[in-house]
Amino acid sequence: MEWTVVTALVVIIGLFLTVGKPIISLNSNIVKLNMSIDALREKTKENAEEIKEQKEHAHEAHQRLWSHNEEQDKKLANHESRIQSLERK
Repeated sequence: MEWTVVTALVVIIGLFLTVGKPIISLNSNIVKLNMSIDALREKTKENAEEIKEQKEHAHEAHQRLWSHNEEQDKKLANHESRIQSLERK
């Protein structure tokens, strides 16, 4: 009778170790994945903010370029009209 109890305990412990080890490993992997996902979320937020800042900077740079372009167009038109008036004389 004692051997059957010992055998049953050995079987139960073996079953626990057989099932427990993969579950513990799976749990630690899930924790690592959650930490990785959190890090990716944070990095995505940072990237989105950087992209927004870059878009704003690009918009301002384009505005400056267009205003400079318009000034040059006005000067060219003025020069063209002056050249035409000189050619007529």
